[in-house]
Amino acid sequence: MADSEALDTFVMHGARTAAANGIPHLVAQIAALERAVAENPGLAFDLAKFIVESTCKTILNERQIGFDKNDNLPKLFKAVTTNVPMLPCTALLRFRQVIPEGTRSLGWARYLRASFAPP
Repeated sequence: MADSEALDTFVMHGARTAAANGIPHLVAQIAALERAVAENPGLAFDLAKFIVESTCKTILNERQIGFDKNDNLPKLFKAVTTNVPMLPCTALLRFRQVIPEGTRSLGWARYLRASFAPP
């Protein structure tokens, strides 16, 4: 592989770290998605959806939260976000003080990233 090709290779570093820390069955799916980005971009969207669905099902199974095997991605994702805390407790309290119920803001997302993401 040429040096320029190596620089352009798509790697899902965060997903690979997560897989190494307890989600090993996703490794093959992650590798397939990384290849598809370069070789077959249309397939990449389907694979990404499949990975998110698999992750949601894994989270729900591990937390013993029921779902139907035919549930679609929006329903699975809603079940996860409804039942699993997505923010540290301190961020969640601050979020509820500052942002009205149902409001979404890019500025708020930047604040969370700056305040709680590792350096």
